[in-house]
Amino acid sequence: MGLCRPGSTIETILSSITVSRRLSTIRLNWEDLGEEEEGSEIDYSAWEVTESHLLRLAEYFSTKNPGEKMKVEIYFSHDPGDLRVQVGSEFLSKLRDKANVTFYRDK
Repeated sequence: MGLCRPGSTIETILSSITVSRRLSTIRLNWEDLGEEEEGSEIDYSAWEVTESHLLRLAEYFSTKNPGEKMKVEIYFSHDPGDLRVQVGSEFLSKLRDKANVTFYRDK
């Protein structure tokens, strides 16, 4: 059994994005986010850094665009139900308050 963590590439990219009032949507593809094995569990603590970068961008967007929230779209290349701990209310919970976070299944 493995732990599903964001990859270092995504953390590097998110940390290098400067704030923009026009950055309204961020799309993450689950297959690109890190290692995953069958029966994997989400490593919530490993996602905290990624979530903090997304929060920074979402808060800036909302400040510059009152009444609007940035969109964060996460696309799975597999059925998210395959994760032993499914994507639930704990996953990116702080970000869900500041942005519209949506999960999709790629077809």
